[in-house]
Amino acid sequence: MEKVSLLIFGGSGIEYHEGRICAKGAFNDYLEGLTHQFDKVTWVTTDYDSHNFKLPLTTKIKVIAKKYSGILNFSSFACNIFLKQYKKHNHILIFTPFGIYLTPIIFLKKKLNFSYITYVGTNFRDHNVSKTGSLKNKLWRNLFKFVIKSSNHVIARGNFLRQLCVELNDQTSLTIPLSNRPPDKIKLLDPTKRFKLKHIIFIGIVKKSKGLQMLIEVLDSLEDSSLRLTVVGNGPDKDFMESVAQEAKFLKTEFLGWLDSKEKISSLLNHSSFLACPSLEPFEGVPRVIDESIMHKLPVIATNVGGIDMEFSTDEIYKIAPNKEDLFTAVREMLTIEKTYKKYVNGLQERYIWLKENPNACLLYTSPSPRDRG
Repeated sequence: MEKVSLLIFGGSGIEYHEGRICAKGAFNDYLEGLTHQFDKVTWVTTDYDSHNFKLPLTTKIKVIAKKYSGILNFSSFACNIFLKQYKKHNHILIFTPFGIYLTPIIFLKKKLNFSYITYVGTNFRDHNVSKTGSLKNKLWRNLFKFVIKSSNHVIARGNFLRQLCVELNDQTSLTIPLSNRPPDKIKLLDPTKRFKLKHIIFIGIVKKSKGLQMLIEVLDSLEDSSLRLTVVGNGPDKDFMESVAQEAKFLKTEFLGWLDSKEKISSLLNHSSFLACPSLEPFEGVPRVIDESIMHKLPVIATNVGGIDMEFSTDEIYKIAPNKEDLFTAVREMLTIEKTYKKYVNGLQERYIWLKENPNACLLYTSPSPRDRG
């Protein structure tokens, strides 16, 4: 029997915050599950940390970013590797935006007689590579769309990106890679107990555009000294946010930084009243922490920006406009009205069941989301 092999281009298992390497848990889980489905895998990447992966020995990794600088040099070398490798593999998976560097090869797709799958995890419609070069941004986005249009199949992360991709390629399926699923041994707290905890959790990059300052100020304005806020994550505005928290008169805030332990994050989610995702970014993607919270049956308050608004219904999460007034109303209701609290616990059940039945961090293709089902 012929061995089934996979050639992967792009994707990075790490990101950098304050000079520290942080593992991208959802991507790592996806790649680990993916590589174990094939007899042989070659992964061409720009960056990775071997300590964060449990890849099979049959996976070969080629790192090229450090050796080749400049867009043309990088693209030329990437295309050269592709030409040497593509005939040796049954399947080709290209992660965006890396696929843009393979544009010259994709133009020759029919002549070279190959097919490929594209994984889209970035909002290409609003993607900017330059703060000042509008022409460069327009070219980049058009190349992004070309890679998607030319693909034989597209895997989109989240329903928001799936809807954007379907407009370009009707052969698009959905995936929602999750890193922090509840461990099998964990016993999820009863909603009545969680309601009484008065413990709010924020998980994400600590910067002003994520709305953390607004959250701290709103929670403090409730004038309840029993309220606790836990912040998991680092970012460029961590020192500023800590100073904002120190000025609070009633709210107690704890900054834990980045946590690599899935068990610790799962425990924090399980012992919180709700997750707050008060992003102010108009082009916010789909924060995976919302689905991870739903997997813990934990209610979520989130602003209706970007992909959040398209991905989640008002029954699944408590969606609000990105302003202090709406956030104040939402957190006050979640903390004081048990009927409202349980409404959102019950509202997330359908998505919880679907996520539980689809461990798609390890799947190449996924079944339709609850929104897609007829």
